[in-house]
Amino acid sequence: MKKLTPALVTLLMLGVVGLLIGVYIFKKLTAGDDVAEAPRTRNVPMAIADIESGTLITEAHLGQGPVLTDEMERDTLLNNRVIVGRVAKTEIKRATAIRSGNLFPPNEGPALEVADGMRAVTVVVGPNDDLVDGLVRVGTYVDMLFSPDNTNDPRMQGGTTLTLLKGIKVLALNRTMRSTNRVDRGGNTATLEVTPQQAIILTEVQRGGNITLALNPDGRNGTGVSVSSDDRASLEEILDLEPIPEPTPPFATEIFKGGARDVLRFREGERTDVNPVDPRDTQPMPQDTPLTVKNEQPETKPAEKPVSQTVALQRFVRSR
Repeated sequence: MKKLTPALVTLLMLGVVGLLIGVYIFKKLTAGDDVAEAPRTRNVPMAIADIESGTLITEAHLGQGPVLTDEMERDTLLNNRVIVGRVAKTEIKRATAIRSGNLFPPNEGPALEVADGMRAVTVVVGPNDDLVDGLVRVGTYVDMLFSPDNTNDPRMQGGTTLTLLKGIKVLALNRTMRSTNRVDRGGNTATLEVTPQQAIILTEVQRGGNITLALNPDGRNGTGVSVSSDDRASLEEILDLEPIPEPTPPFATEIFKGGARDVLRFREGERTDVNPVDPRDTQPMPQDTPLTVKNEQPETKPAEKPVSQTVALQRFVRSR
């Protein structure tokens, strides 16, 4: 047997490495056509839960998910910006891409279904606690409570709240006509079905106070405050307040005493010509100040000396 030398071992190792390289290149050339290309995908907006038709879509309704580019339709929406704020036209299943045909055009939505002879009016109802903590839903019936802002009016007795309407139907909440409890912590809007006269009343009270909705399980009632005219309404008539009396005009009285004349002026039943009292005149005298009285004697002139008759006669002659 031939003895292995270092040079022979090196040659054998180089041969093995070369053989492996050749096998790799051969397999690469022959298997190149059999390697399958990985499918291409793209993340697009998707509904994270089923969205019913008529729902106003917000960021809370959307998520991101992969879609095969080969299966994407031409009207697939790729950005949340063109979806948020629009209303669903058809039902959208969860985990599916949203297409433009699933939505109404921007700033459009389904028509409200209002009963014959009724009107739809939208009112601002404030935070969610004015909507029974968000439990008021579309299709339910509510009572409307009104609290005026002008509590400085003495006729309000410091503040008042009254029931304006009872058993009125909720047609939409925050532009959504689906039965949902999605309300905001800030301002919310409610679209209500009312009579023409009630529509005028609601328009007037929105300018002067806060509106709260109370859930009414008894259903439609439609009663409440009424006014004398179907075409106009004032806040005083709605609140059944007595008119503020006209102020008494100022007047003056003349008093004559002999040759003297005095004029007394009055406004709102009080004299306006009286000088205010100096507060120093009403301050009590300190207790530790002794009261002293000076006994002053009247000044007396020195008595004149008696004049003799001779001197008096001389003065008389001089004066002549």
